[in-house]
Amino acid sequence: MRHSIFARCIWPLLGSLLLLVPLPVRAASYYWSRQPQHERLVFHFDTVMPPLDSARTSATEITLRLPQGIWDTESRPAPFDLTPSRLVAAVRVEGDALVIQLRREDVDYLAYPLPRENKIVLELTRRPKTPPAANATEKNATPEGASNTSVGTPPPPENASAAQLPPADVPANTTISIPHLEIQPPAAGGNETPAHRMRAAVAPAGPPPPSPHRVRSRIDAAATPERPGEVLQAAASPADAPPGPQQTGGESPSTAEGALQSAEGNASVSADGAANTAPPAELPAAAAGGTPESSSPPENADARNATAKSTPPAGAEPPPASAAANTNASAESVSPVQSEANATDAQRTAELENLFQTIQETLARGDIPGALDGLESLRRYPDLPDHLREEVLYTLAELRMKEAKDDLAGQYLKVREAFLEALNFNPASVRAPQALINLGYLNLAVGNEPEAKAYFDLLRRKYPRDFHVPLIDYYWGEYFSRRGQWSQAADHFQAVIQQYPDSQPVLQSAVGLVRALAELGFWAKAWEIVDFVEKRWPRYYIDDPEFLSLAGQVAMNHGLLDAARERLWLYYNLMGDKGASADMALARIGDIYLRQNSPQAAKRIYEKAAAEFPDKEGGLIAMMRLAEEGIVDSPTLEGMAAVFDRPFSLRPERIYTDIVTRFSDSPLAPIARLKLAMWYLWTGRFDDAVAQGRRFLQDYPQHALASRAKETIFTALTRWMARDAEEENYRGIVTRFEANPDMAKRLLESERLRLALAMAYLKLGQPEKTLEIARPFFYGSIAQGEFSLPALDLALAVLVDLGRWSDVVDLASRVKDWNLGEARQRQVDYALALAFENLNQEKDALAIWRHLAIDVDLPPTQRGHALYFLARAAYAEGEWEQAYTAAQEALSLLLHKNSDPEKIRDALAMLTDITENTGRLDEALMWAEEYERRLEPKTPQWSAWVYRKAQIERRLAREEAWRASLNALIDAAPDSLYARMARSDLTAAAIAERLDRLQ
Repeated sequence: MRHSIFARCIWPLLGSLLLLVPLPVRAASYYWSRQPQHERLVFHFDTVMPPLDSARTSATEITLRLPQGIWDTESRPAPFDLTPSRLVAAVRVEGDALVIQLRREDVDYLAYPLPRENKIVLELTRRPKTPPAANATEKNATPEGASNTSVGTPPPPENASAAQLPPADVPANTTISIPHLEIQPPAAGGNETPAHRMRAAVAPAGPPPPSPHRVRSRIDAAATPERPGEVLQAAASPADAPPGPQQTGGESPSTAEGALQSAEGNASVSADGAANTAPPAELPAAAAGGTPESSSPPENADARNATAKSTPPAGAEPPPASAAANTNASAESVSPVQSEANATDAQRTAELENLFQTIQETLARGDIPGALDGLESLRRYPDLPDHLREEVLYTLAELRMKEAKDDLAGQYLKVREAFLEALNFNPASVRAPQALINLGYLNLAVGNEPEAKAYFDLLRRKYPRDFHVPLIDYYWGEYFSRRGQWSQAADHFQAVIQQYPDSQPVLQSAVGLVRALAELGFWAKAWEIVDFVEKRWPRYYIDDPEFLSLAGQVAMNHGLLDAARERLWLYYNLMGDKGASADMALARIGDIYLRQNSPQAAKRIYEKAAAEFPDKEGGLIAMMRLAEEGIVDSPTLEGMAAVFDRPFSLRPERIYTDIVTRFSDSPLAPIARLKLAMWYLWTGRFDDAVAQGRRFLQDYPQHALASRAKETIFTALTRWMARDAEEENYRGIVTRFEANPDMAKRLLESERLRLALAMAYLKLGQPEKTLEIARPFFYGSIAQGEFSLPALDLALAVLVDLGRWSDVVDLASRVKDWNLGEARQRQVDYALALAFENLNQEKDALAIWRHLAIDVDLPPTQRGHALYFLARAAYAEGEWEQAYTAAQEALSLLLHKNSDPEKIRDALAMLTDITENTGRLDEALMWAEEYERRLEPKTPQWSAWVYRKAQIERRLAREEAWRASLNALIDAAPDSLYARMARSDLTAAAIAERLDRLQ
């Protein structure tokens, strides 16, 4: 029974306890609370912290966008009773978003995340109808605890590398020193400094102590948000924010020139955009944390860490004493309502400053994105006090610069607009010089030189004593260095050294000047600057060991081999094989040993460099030295031929190729490319030799070895075209010639190549080009030599083929005094006789034909032509026997190769005529039948000749043959004239026969 009573009592109790145990339900939730000056909505998410993404979607709605599909893993929030709220009517779920329904339109809000707690907070305030009257204490005075987060542009650190300036911003692993703002105490004599004048002092690494005149809650480290806030589009747009203390009505200038004018008049500042500029090379960031440091030497480094106080704006005047008195009097007589309003504003200002302090702490932890979110939230807040807005805008701009340091071209507009907004709000700010130097640097980074110059000139003119001014020339020097404009870079670096010898960037400017002078080859001047750096900063090489390598290179090229070897060994001993230029240091040490006549020591160093750095420039140089057994930095064809003729353990081609492809910016790259061209020439790869020589001239047109590259190209082309000529590759000859027009004149200076090229053009069907190429052999300055006579043969053949008979006569007259030899003289005479014949100068031709006709050494065809022309001349004179003899012999010679069918038929026709005229009809019929066999049947010429042959047959009384010839003519060409004549002859013959029978 007792157990039953116990059970009846315990089970309800256990059931109640079970109801108190939380079930593992993953659900989103929210709650509301009222604060003294605002209402707060807090959204809590159980599974995931969504990114903050909010927007004012209507006058009475705020939408909080959440990740897609969030309700698949998170339950929708349960409704919350919002009846007590004066500003929030309801919260509802719409898709993947939460919509906050407001009760009125004049509501502003501030949103920020609490990532560690998976919360998003919305603070909602009612927008006042008129701006509250702000007294000097609330609007202009700066709370003691408020921080001035300066992430400006200090001069480059002294321990930066000479090869590349480290980012001017604070390293990522360093806590940013946060300066705070102090109220300027009244000046002696009753004149107060304006309350909005502020001094920046270096704050401790941790958060500054709470301000005594405002309430500030303790910051719990566990609850401190990593990204403290983001504004979700306040009810008023940013354009509705209160104007800065220096802003006036009207538009801001939209160009760099306008920026200069407006800034000089303390108006708003703007600059023209450069959205289409090309991305810059790797640049140091122009925004950095910490306060500006002085330019004292390293031994005074402690002084640079002392508190630095900014000077008041140049144009500010302290208010008169009467104004101060009136202010105090007004403060004493303020009404209770005004006092309550002032207290409310002061409390709100304190809250905003507290949020700004949280942002500073976020920045101090190195969370730049989180700090940017918070600053953007404050920037868009409409009632932000002027002094705090100025801090927010300048800090935001400088953080934008820091964030975009690796992509200034891509983030150009965002960074530029941030700085211009800060300058427009207060152009007279103590941070204006820093903004100007950053704007100038930003435009340099994207290649916008005119805009950069405008900002730099404004900084130099308005703030000539500002510590940023020396950075102007330093940045110009770096800019021109990146572009390879070493002369301009040297001018700017030298300006820093001469005009600002005690400034912070003087060291880096000196190092930059050494590099620029080295690139220009001014080794003596470069050594003077090296000596200056080593004496003024004797231990600089510890911070920047690469300077030792640079100094060693300068000393080596200046001829100070011992000094160079000392610095290069010191560099290698400090850095070992981890040094950025350790490979080049070893290669140069090897070169120094060679020049100091220590080949064995040099060989050991080269072998070490080749073994430790086989894929780096210094290792490849060492391999090249080992392969060439010395320093060959001024290669010649003869010298390299001797080098290449040795048995190699290392193939030069691979070494040279690696240098030119992987280290194209190296001073040794042109030499390696030239040697590669010479190697290809030596191995008979003429096409590759020409290609490498061309690449040399393209990449290094002003190089001292350019003439040797041209010599290599010419030699390769000469040998290449000669090989083509031997192989009768005529197209190849023409292709090489036409592909290298700059070498054409020199190639044609070679008589052998000129003749080969003329022949190639003839073979390719360009005889006119052949004559053009060969012409200098007869009409130019080329003396009669080995290739003149072959050129004459070629030219005569082309002129005869083209039928340019006047040119043949002229050419024959040009060479009449040459010792041509019998065979070539016969050819000249033969061409000249043909020319006279075609120019109707038969008498001149006949004299030559008589001579050639009896020259039995003349080729048969040509002698047949000579006899043919003699026969024709005799025939014209009626000298039948002489004509018959010459024609018959000509026919015999021409039939030898059957080379001239036209003249063969002419000779047969002459023989037919001669024998017919002399009454030798049987022989005439024989020549006529031979002639007929050489005619195309059924042609007009054939018809005429058959009819003539029939007449000879009739004269011989060969009636059957006569009738057969005429009938064949009628059948073959019935409509021809000779067919009609044949029918007429046959009809007449038939009539005559009938008459004879009748008689």
